[in-house]
Amino acid sequence: MPPSDHQARRRWAVMQLVRMVAVAAALFGVYALAERGLARPDLGAPLLLLGAAGFFAGPALLAKRWRSR
Repeated sequence: MPPSDHQARRRWAVMQLVRMVAVAAALFGVYALAERGLARPDLGAPLLLLGAAGFFAGPALLAKRWRSR
């Protein structure tokens, strides 16, 4: 059974929220790596990597989960 319009809109909004959180994490990671920012490579590098991975993989994993239902 195809999802209703309300479910489709909610899923789209959740995917966009996941992307926005991933972008925010990546930007904070860049700021943490910067000399004039926090200058904390131990914090910045993982945030940058998690943000980049979350931007691309997060929505795909959600879509795969929703398709399996």
